[in-house]
Amino acid sequence: MNASLLRWCAGLLLACMCSLAGCSDGGLFGEPVKLSLIAGSESKQIEEILRECARKSGVELDVHYGGSVEMMLSMRRADFAFDAVMPASSIWLRLGDRDHHRVREESSIMRSPVALGVKHAIAHSLGWIGRDVTVADILDAVRKGRLNFAMTSATQSNSGFASYIGMLSALAGRPEVLTVEHLEQPELKEKIKSLLGGVNRGSGSSGWLMESFLKDHARLDAMFNYESMIIAANQRLVQEGAPPLFIIYPVDGLAVADCTLGFVNRPGLPDNQKKKDAFIRWRNCLLTDAIQTRILQTGFRTGLIGMNPAGAPAGVFNPAWGIDLGRTISPVPWPDAAVTLQALTLYQTAFRKPSLTAFALDCSGSMNSGGLDQLKNALRLLFDPATASEYFIQTGAEDITVVIPFHRGLVWEKPLVVKGNSRQELEALVRRIESLTADGNTDIYNPVSAAWDTFASLGPGIRRYLPSVILMTDGQSNAGSLEWLLSRWTKKAAGFEMPPVFCIMYGEASDDQLQRLARATSGRVFDGRKDGLEKAFREAKGYN
Repeated sequence: MNASLLRWCAGLLLACMCSLAGCSDGGLFGEPVKLSLIAGSESKQIEEILRECARKSGVELDVHYGGSVEMMLSMRRADFAFDAVMPASSIWLRLGDRDHHRVREESSIMRSPVALGVKHAIAHSLGWIGRDVTVADILDAVRKGRLNFAMTSATQSNSGFASYIGMLSALAGRPEVLTVEHLEQPELKEKIKSLLGGVNRGSGSSGWLMESFLKDHARLDAMFNYESMIIAANQRLVQEGAPPLFIIYPVDGLAVADCTLGFVNRPGLPDNQKKKDAFIRWRNCLLTDAIQTRILQTGFRTGLIGMNPAGAPAGVFNPAWGIDLGRTISPVPWPDAAVTLQALTLYQTAFRKPSLTAFALDCSGSMNSGGLDQLKNALRLLFDPATASEYFIQTGAEDITVVIPFHRGLVWEKPLVVKGNSRQELEALVRRIESLTADGNTDIYNPVSAAWDTFASLGPGIRRYLPSVILMTDGQSNAGSLEWLLSRWTKKAAGFEMPPVFCIMYGEASDDQLQRLARATSGRVFDGRKDGLEKAFREAKGYN
């Protein structure tokens, strides 16, 4: 009997047992078994279904969300604490579990092609309606200034990684499998840099990218994301009376997320077998026909193959949005581990659109209670090439880094600017940061304005970069105001879109103030109190 049939039989048995016993509180299985899950942000679309199946299977589920690369790196640690993992692609399981070999009972719960959602008017003007579109077509549109797009970072999020691998495969001539030799071709390097130059909104999370696109859809052309995310975005756009996106599936560079769920096996733990049995019940519930049908209704593809689902609701998989369920999906093959890691390194250091990042660092008196030491340590690791490369957030050769320490005013007479990734210059930057002391009150708005002034000094050249501000503070701003800051932007008339401000909250920082600042600038707030400033800075940098 094959594995698929075994899973089907187990799922049928579970459904029958639940029908007889109710299963509403896991009563059939005794005391609920606690399972912790870490999953990609795309899984938020089915969290209610995940929890419902857990209850029916005697599982008390604790759900956390993380980026694919962060998940992979966490899995490599001996103290990885989660019982189950569900990254957007099984490749992250292979890369993360290559040393410990702990992940067992893997099953793909749902699938989603990674596509390009384009405003219908732009797709029509490019002649993309009703015909196959290649990666070369997208590159041509970017080069001619007719298209820009939002995309998650290939080194932080699976949707960005999948889009990037699809691009590389197509630009390399669609080889049977991508190799290091392909990555070293000068023509490929020139083309991928030009294509990624079309990115005008970055992100470390597919879910946040969708929300950011919806907030700013009036001034954004398109986004690379999961088909399921573009469907969810279209449903909301239609509700708001806005035109939906038209979905483009690049015929020579299409990748598919397989959302693979796996159990983290720890034979040495006394409750390991109990957790494993509970996991299998839960997984089998998710694979039953009834649950797979409900997942299909959320915009993910399901079924044995999953790419041409039967009974897909037309209101979800809307043909008017460019969705053709009859189309044969031919995804690019994932490269092997060595090539994947090399491709990620090249993306971060040579291929991606250069970053223009201003670090606004709180040096007010309250940072004396340990916060300043944490801040220095976090930035020391961030700017150290060896450490940064472990997390694929190393500074690129064309990046510009700006550092602006502040308290009530600016600590330094002018911002410190480092162009590129010279080890000597980054080490000198760290030494300047090490010399900082804490004193005075807090004004979080003045350093952001100073960052914008620095950006504006680049003139039209700023369009070569992805600009952003990373603001870290541990207190409530008792000077300046958001209204003053936004009025300065209006008066500045810089000739480029307002850069997002990514806020890192620490100590007694005002969540309300930071959330308002982040919302006004299309940024995001990261909580450095929970996992420390080092992780918060890594996450924020992954959005740029």
